[in-house]
Amino acid sequence: MKILLLLLFASCAFAQDCTYTNLSKQLDFTVKAKRFEYANTSDSVDVDVTVIIKKGGRKSNVHFGTHSFYDDSYAQCGNVRSYTTGVNKDKETLNNDYGDLIVADFNFDGSDDFALKYDGWSNSGPGYNFYLQQKDGSFIKDDYLSEKVFYCPESVDASKKELTVSAISGAVGMNRRTYRYDDKNKSWGISRYERARGHNFTELSNNLDFWMAISEVEQNGNKDSVYVNVCVYDKKENFLQAIDIATDFYMMPLEYFGEGRSYTTGFNKDKEVMDNDYGNIIVADLNFDGLEDLAIKREQGGNGGPMYNFYFQDKTGRFIINQFLSTSMGYFPYKIITEEKTLVAKVRLNTYESEDIYYQYTAPPKGDGWRKLNPK
Repeated sequence: MKILLLLLFASCAFAQDCTYTNLSKQLDFTVKAKRFEYANTSDSVDVDVTVIIKKGGRKSNVHFGTHSFYDDSYAQCGNVRSYTTGVNKDKETLNNDYGDLIVADFNFDGSDDFALKYDGWSNSGPGYNFYLQQKDGSFIKDDYLSEKVFYCPESVDASKKELTVSAISGAVGMNRRTYRYDDKNKSWGISRYERARGHNFTELSNNLDFWMAISEVEQNGNKDSVYVNVCVYDKKENFLQAIDIATDFYMMPLEYFGEGRSYTTGFNKDKEVMDNDYGNIIVADLNFDGLEDLAIKREQGGNGGPMYNFYFQDKTGRFIINQFLSTSMGYFPYKIITEEKTLVAKVRLNTYESEDIYYQYTAPPKGDGWRKLNPK
């Protein structure tokens, strides 16, 4: 008990009173926050909010205490936002922090509601408690929004009655959920779910870096589509180009997502290949012009292995898809024969047999580009 008392008295308390009359045309707010700072641990904040209806003067009170704040939450009166009057509506958002107090019509009934920052521990940003205005002017905490949605929405779409929330998943992943309000049943449900994961490839080229992200989208509980996005940067982190691929079938095992291969830097060049899978992104000179080209996995494929889109780098540095190789070859070549300007892909015929298919390039004016050769 003596140790506990010493710790309590070692903390420092800071109080702040803020009054807001411009966040709503219906409501005024007074926020009183008392902050206790402790050494080597997160801060504790005691928050008391009084909501006053401008017409009639009815008052409601919300009080809570939390101990999960490491930042300066409830320490600046200007850290608020309103989607009804527009105050700080377009203010830059960092780490999913939309402010201490947010005013919006969260359930689309024409009355202003509000959200209070309640939890600051997550790497996806702070959590919020949501308070919905009732017909009599009182406010009740909504359990679904506070516990299931949790984060402040990045989008409030009144026309669709939808709230969209994004949250970090792991070090390089992102989840985005869209919640739709059923006005008839007075209930919420997830109408769209997008799960994304990305990886930064810095070892595949001496001149370029590649950020690759994959997102899965579900609509109303059913898997809708998968999107592959590759962003190209120079070594000074200047953005150069984006490549987008829509696909229907792409497995996303997290432990293998960062798999890449390079025949120019040698990264993973000699790594064992399983089931024709050379990785999610491969850098090589595929058309024998001395420039780095790209192969990007577009779908998982069948028992023959994954299928790739092939992009050739032009003289301006942009990557242009080669439709012939992407549609005719599809598989990544297990042999790149530079002196013959030939790519050799292995195609599985059945469980036990496979066949080598040769693709040869003859540059104009001597030839018209790529041609498929008869199997040898």
